[in-house]
Amino acid sequence: MKLPLKNILQFSCFLLIIGIAVACKETKVNPLPSDTAVRTGVLPNGLTYYIRKNAEPRQQAYLMLVNKVGSLLETDDQRGLAHFTEHMAFKGTKNFPKNSLVDALQKMGVRFGADLNAYTAFDQTVYKLDIPVNDTASLNRGMQILRDWAGGVEMVNEDIESERGVILEEKRQRKGAGERISEKTLPILLNNSRHVQRLPIGTEEVLKTFNPDLLRKFYHNWYRPDLQAIVVVGEFDLDVVEAQIKQLFGDLVKPADAPALPEYPVALTGKKTFNIVRDEEIKTVSLQWYGKEKIAPMLTDKDLRNGMTIQLFNDMLARRIVHLQRQSDPPFLQASAGIGPVTEGLGGPTVQISFLPGGIERGYKALMTELYRIKKHGFTDEELKRAKVALGEAQNNRYNNREKISSEAYANQYAQAFMQKTPYPSEEFLNKSIREQLGLITLDDADKLIETFFTTPDQDIIILAPADSKEALPAEAEIKKWMEATEDSKIEKYKEPEAASGLPAPAAKPGSIVEAKQLDEIGVTEWTLSNGARVILKPTSNQEDKILINAFSFGGTALYNQQDYDAASLAVPITLQGGVAGLDPEALSQLLAGKMVQYQPFISDYSEGFSAGSSKKDFETCLKLIHLYFTKTGLNESAVTGMLRNTRLELEKRNQVPGNIFMDSVNTFMTAGHWRKQPMTVQRLDAVKPARAVEIYKERFADAADFTFLITGSYQPDSIKVLVEQYIGSLPALNKKEAIVDMGIHFADQSRTIMVKQELENKATVQIVIPGAYKGTPWENVQLNALRTILQYRITEALRTKESATYTPSVNLQKSNYPSPRYGFVISFTCDPLRAKALTAEVRSVLAQLAQQGPTDDELGKFVAESRASIAKMSGTTDYWHSVLFASLQNGYDLNEVNSVEKYIGMLSKDRIKAGTNEFLTKKPFMDFYLLPK
Repeated sequence: MKLPLKNILQFSCFLLIIGIAVACKETKVNPLPSDTAVRTGVLPNGLTYYIRKNAEPRQQAYLMLVNKVGSLLETDDQRGLAHFTEHMAFKGTKNFPKNSLVDALQKMGVRFGADLNAYTAFDQTVYKLDIPVNDTASLNRGMQILRDWAGGVEMVNEDIESERGVILEEKRQRKGAGERISEKTLPILLNNSRHVQRLPIGTEEVLKTFNPDLLRKFYHNWYRPDLQAIVVVGEFDLDVVEAQIKQLFGDLVKPADAPALPEYPVALTGKKTFNIVRDEEIKTVSLQWYGKEKIAPMLTDKDLRNGMTIQLFNDMLARRIVHLQRQSDPPFLQASAGIGPVTEGLGGPTVQISFLPGGIERGYKALMTELYRIKKHGFTDEELKRAKVALGEAQNNRYNNREKISSEAYANQYAQAFMQKTPYPSEEFLNKSIREQLGLITLDDADKLIETFFTTPDQDIIILAPADSKEALPAEAEIKKWMEATEDSKIEKYKEPEAASGLPAPAAKPGSIVEAKQLDEIGVTEWTLSNGARVILKPTSNQEDKILINAFSFGGTALYNQQDYDAASLAVPITLQGGVAGLDPEALSQLLAGKMVQYQPFISDYSEGFSAGSSKKDFETCLKLIHLYFTKTGLNESAVTGMLRNTRLELEKRNQVPGNIFMDSVNTFMTAGHWRKQPMTVQRLDAVKPARAVEIYKERFADAADFTFLITGSYQPDSIKVLVEQYIGSLPALNKKEAIVDMGIHFADQSRTIMVKQELENKATVQIVIPGAYKGTPWENVQLNALRTILQYRITEALRTKESATYTPSVNLQKSNYPSPRYGFVISFTCDPLRAKALTAEVRSVLAQLAQQGPTDDELGKFVAESRASIAKMSGTTDYWHSVLFASLQNGYDLNEVNSVEKYIGMLSKDRIKAGTNEFLTKKPFMDFYLLPK
């Protein structure tokens, strides 16, 4: 598994420093200091530790074991065993034998996958554990598990043999277009280095045949204290945790015969390569161009400044490309360019272009023209100013919320510091330093970065094309000729689009609050405005600089007949192309540069509305946007033409992807072939009239009296009263309350088996769907969630642990209250095609057994513990309150009952769940869907 390269600030990539000389104004170079709030040390045996007290989330701790151990250390007969070792750490350890480790953590409320996980990369294996620490025993258990992973993993032959099948199925699950393409492109990007032969998943031959002693040898050689770090961040006593680390990990010993840790950097070749890769699932011709240089660690304030310059450069270049794409006849489908990571330890300039049919030369020249325009004329002062404002405001937002940085974010930062030997500055230092460095960066500094696109010695050009494409693909010499022709052409200076002065204020008079209610039990205020709009307000104190706004009204596409349905479905994307108040999306983006504002409208089957959010400072701007998207939208014919052309090209190639054919078959059967649920076609798209789509959008947002607005975050109602009256209270109202309209979709209610033979790999994908109708009450929802979770335990145990027949079987639950309450369990897994039917039968057996016997005490206890731990972890946060309140509003639940989940969880019993299994599962129809090889 290749890890994305991360950075200290996390909101930006500018701390990824590439070995490029940026000619910034010369100042004294100072090393970056590490945060003194972190307690760190090295034990006599060489083990490193990082400890930090942090109360976000409360009563939680995030624990990591970081090993400088990855697949690069494997010998030829061990390929895949670094990753196999990671798996064995969950099978059994000294203090938690025979799969009891996961079981013990689940009883504490830890969810496997979400709170308990690990990964293996080329150079590292990292274990993660997010645990509640509301009692001493939980923290002690978590620390003991880290100790067992570090030096107490048991490698029992029986467990090794059973895990072979699981990992082989993991390897099978990854098969597809992505893997096929990677097999051809990775050797190019990795310069045919050792990495190519050491992909963490390993080889099928080794995984099937390796001697277990080789696995034990790998663990003995490499899992040792001088290559390990313990990271613990959370709400606990630092002295206690430090003493625990010394006591638990101090007896770890580096083996006397331990080999030295080798280094395997990807060597630069100084060569240029040109490659063409074809695949059946590639839809359009595209070009990827990579320049590769060594990535340098971020150590000094000069490194920080260099990285910030790269970030500013990327921002300005991205806006130039967006400008190209906004043309009435864009030269390509999509494009991007910038400076960033490429592959292991290498980074540099990158270009990616998806071409229009027959438009390879035009698209390539268009992007290269923009790069040469920057080379010849540079960026403008206004462009740099906007980029600086955006970067400064992003940093300001992070600093304002520094008390809410999660323990996981801190832990990942210290793990990276251990692996890369870099400092980890405090938020206070970074805030001060970034602001200082931002003022030192000049336009000339940013302009000089363009040279990397033309001077980087290591370059790879990869052309991706459909396997059956008849389009002539360019040779390397032809691309070189295009590049030279572009360089020699007359390229004018960039013309800055005319900047807007600001968002217009609403012309209508402000409204007023005509009724106010208090829901004291949950701290909610409800206002009814003079235009009929309903506003729900939930102030929170846990996020210093964050306000979330959502709204909805009933209606949606269900109100439109077959003639208008497709226009209604595309109304949002078509309308968004027109911007607001005469500002196209590009001009709007420039105007909002540096503001922490987001807005996204939606029109779904049964409702319309939006999700939005902002910082406290930009709250009024966010409300202005909301008002304008209700009242001042329009049609931009040229932009919509380009959007629809691109959509059409996607649809033409849609059925090249087996998964699309499979899901279309599932949806068609489940909805009895209803016309509303058929996949979009080219013919239907061509019939859409953009003017009608915009008209429908305006119809859906014409009546504020039918909308409920929810505002959650860091404010007090009195402080936003005037703004709400001005921007929401002045929205037009028709005072028409629309009701839910049943679309007449009759869902499948008979058992059926459907096989789709379109898979290109030796792999089966199985979906078992169990639908049903119910009352849709919160109590029933808790029962369904309990069933889903317990069923997940059972199916994982049956298909993965016992049968070793699949990697990640999943049980998902879908619920909808409209037009009438329905639910659907979806059980999915991939496997050997020859075992698909037998494993489906095994799922049936699991369900029958659960219906006959009900859950065990352990299963019920684990669900209760996980649910309560999850609620405790999230409750009180802005995101949590916003999510539960909005769901309650949409489903028509009593808002005072939003905290009732705890009560209902306490009402669960084995008998209730047993009865629920019969009511919601075994007495319902089963739909078995198989995606099988052609």
